[in-house]
Amino acid sequence: VVAYVAVTPRPRETYTQFYWLDENGTLNPTPCPDLVAPRACTITIVVVNNESRTVPYSVGIDLWEAPRIGNVTTLHNRTTLERFDFTLEDERNWTQAYTFSILKPGRYKLDLLLFRDNDFRSAYRNIFFFVTSNATAAP
Repeated sequence: VVAYVAVTPRPRETYTQFYWLDENGTLNPTPCPDLVAPRACTITIVVVNNESRTVPYSVGIDLWEAPRIGNVTTLHNRTTLERFDFTLEDERNWTQAYTFSILKPGRYKLDLLLFRDNDFRSAYRNIFFFVTSNATAAP
């Protein structure tokens, strides 16, 4: 029994890391909280495969209008901005710089959805942040 326990590999936890970095390459929960149109915001999307196998992924980016009235945020007018499809071997990572701008004033939610194994019924991982776009700056 001792020999079996000593030589049998322990099962490895499998998961995928999914996050963004701000323009400075740091983790920031609000990478671009206030945009003055037409200024753009750039984030770097990062996916790290720790699934112990090669995995096909898709990243979708959706923008929602997200006005807040009191303590309630309502989401409407979803626009799909981009989709990236790629395959990652185990213990490899994928990074993609993504730049967007919002020309209409208001509060928005940027939704980043990670899909795995070509299963698009529901996102495997979902991360998001809110952005406030202000009127165009005077020259």
